[in-house]
Amino acid sequence: MAEEYQIVGHDTKAVSSSAVSLTTSGSNITQVTIRVNDATIRWRADGTAPTASEGHTQSIGDIFVLTDETEVSNFQAIRKGSTDSEIDCIYEKRLP
Repeated sequence: MAEEYQIVGHDTKAVSSSAVSLTTSGSNITQVTIRVNDATIRWRADGTAPTASEGHTQSIGDIFVLTDETEVSNFQAIRKGSTDSEIDCIYEKRLP
């Protein structure tokens, strides 16, 4: 049986020259769908901050999903080049 999720919020975050995290405190977020807008970003979810030259690369229009609570709480993103970006985030929690 497939797991079911409930959307519990959404957010748009500016991604610039300093790493940003997701807004998840106290929400039991278990999955986040992220869409990249405006410019390429780099991200990590292992507890280490990304840099403009280190981390997973996602380009404009890319959509990716974090499916683990640890990834969600450790996620950080930074712009890759000199152009700021935004990410749209949909926060979900697993239903019992």
